[in-house]
Amino acid sequence: MKHLLLFSLMVSAILLPTVVAAHDFEVDGIYYNINGNEATVTFKGSESYDPYEEEYFGHVVIPESVTWNDTTFPVTAIGERAFESCQDLISVTCSNTITEIGVDAFSCCNNLTNIYFGNGLKVIGEGAFSHCISLASADIPNSVTIISDYAFWQCHALANVTIGNSVDSIGSNAFDDCRSLISIHIPASVSFIMNTAFSKCPNLASITVASDNPVYDSRENCNAIIISSSGRLRIGCKNTIIPNTVTTIGPLAFEGCTGFTAINIPNSVTSIGSGAFMACSNLADVTISNSVTTISSGAFASCSSLTSIDIPSSVTTIETAAFSSTGLTEITLPNTLLTLGERVFSSCNSLTAITIPASVTSIGKGLVNQCDALNSITVESDNQYYDSRENCNAIIETATNKLIIGCQNTVIPSSVTAIGDDAFYYCLGLTNVTIPDGVTSIGQNAFWHCEGLTSLTIPNSVTTIGKYAFCYCTSVTSVTIPSSVTTIGERAFGWGNEQIDFYCYISNPSSVNVGSMAFYRYPINYENHILHVPVGSLEAYQADTRWSDYFGSIVEMEPDTVVPGDLNGDGVLGVTDVTMLINIIINSNETTEFPPEADLNADGNVDITDITLLINQVVSMPQ
Repeated sequence: MKHLLLFSLMVSAILLPTVVAAHDFEVDGIYYNINGNEATVTFKGSESYDPYEEEYFGHVVIPESVTWNDTTFPVTAIGERAFESCQDLISVTCSNTITEIGVDAFSCCNNLTNIYFGNGLKVIGEGAFSHCISLASADIPNSVTIISDYAFWQCHALANVTIGNSVDSIGSNAFDDCRSLISIHIPASVSFIMNTAFSKCPNLASITVASDNPVYDSRENCNAIIISSSGRLRIGCKNTIIPNTVTTIGPLAFEGCTGFTAINIPNSVTSIGSGAFMACSNLADVTISNSVTTISSGAFASCSSLTSIDIPSSVTTIETAAFSSTGLTEITLPNTLLTLGERVFSSCNSLTAITIPASVTSIGKGLVNQCDALNSITVESDNQYYDSRENCNAIIETATNKLIIGCQNTVIPSSVTAIGDDAFYYCLGLTNVTIPDGVTSIGQNAFWHCEGLTSLTIPNSVTTIGKYAFCYCTSVTSVTIPSSVTTIGERAFGWGNEQIDFYCYISNPSSVNVGSMAFYRYPINYENHILHVPVGSLEAYQADTRWSDYFGSIVEMEPDTVVPGDLNGDGVLGVTDVTMLINIIINSNETTEFPPEADLNADGNVDITDITLLINQVVSMPQ
């Protein structure tokens, strides 16, 4: 028994994972790794951050060299994540032998208030001091050549930064979200600055560039960084006055600059770059000169205080999401405009009306998606590419008769043959919709998140229902799927109502291309998901897991649910039913068995009398 116990303990010891310390040696409470003939400061324990292991704390002084096993090593670097998340670390003093501070070396040291760099430092690694929210100042020595991406990201207390005169490059988001930063001076040595280096610094009021910098300048005391050779404004701040020698507002130039309320774009500027004023939440007054031809993607996105804007006649292109999530209440588009990108005005919740000029030749999908107050969409009558026929409050692609953009007041004209992708995407105010006979396809995301819809009848002309077409229509309690449907896309009816009846008139479920999880809902509870199927098809549906996995019960439709004349099974009498009845009679012979709904006068025969009755009923129906 004793031997068995000893054997078990030995086996357990062998199977236990071996914990290997990340350091090679420790001296005076600081841990090191050996790199050739040099030493690098590393983290304590076996992981870079483990709340159950001891952390560095207090005031740490890193020596120029350390001796271990009778060998002296110069300390040349602070390794990757060496001090990460050391919450009780207050200050660090680096020796002059330190040449590099590694990736995330001091990331999330929330109480680090002071860092003293040595004069030998060359590289500040990516994210080295990211989210050091108590760090108030950083005096970057003249020896440093690289300030990497995210080096001081989210240092919220950082108010004073001195950039040494050997710095060559400042990476993306290097000082992003430094909310207390007031001023910055770019020395002559800097040859490369990423456009997001000082994004979201709301209190940044002064930007200067050394007069002998060969790449950048801050001409006319403009409080901005300008690329000298091209005249592109690279980085601005709340006190920027754009000089009339600037040709382009660069991408993300003012991103997240919440400290200013107005901007004047001079006549020299021809284009406004992607995200140039993105998330400038207090920007309310914008003057765009008559020389601007392009407003790039996301240029004014999330400018929530921007309620109106004058777009000059020089503008021919407005790109994707240029004004999305703004406070616009109205918009006048110039009659020279040619192109509107995708989602240009999406999520403009105060926008009530939009008119598309006759000049527009291209409109991207989702132009006004999620505009909750939008109730009027008009296309000027002489537009050659788009129309809003019959005052339908929608945009229709004239050549294809495809409805590409709708709103809560849209009435789909009978001439429409397709509902485009994203046409009613997230249209919360849409409470009912009649899809007319003649529509053959319903696009991807067409009615995504239309939570106000309560019932849905798809006409017998539809063959394709795109993926996510009716996803998140959580108030719909009844859906009619006609026999004409051959394709139902992935999650087309996903995340629907917990209690819903589907009336499916497709006789053979295997004949339909059904995408994955087409009827999926979460939480997964299909008890009150009921699928009604044609008589004689019950077993086929039960055996088809593309359907049966998503319904608590599948039942055959009662005969008394058949409506005389309703040949397409959509519950509504229409032109399609008349056409189908005519074709049934034309193609019949002596052995033909007519469907019961074809015998309108219940005389046992299906003939011209039934056609006449059906036409009269369709004509007399209220429009």
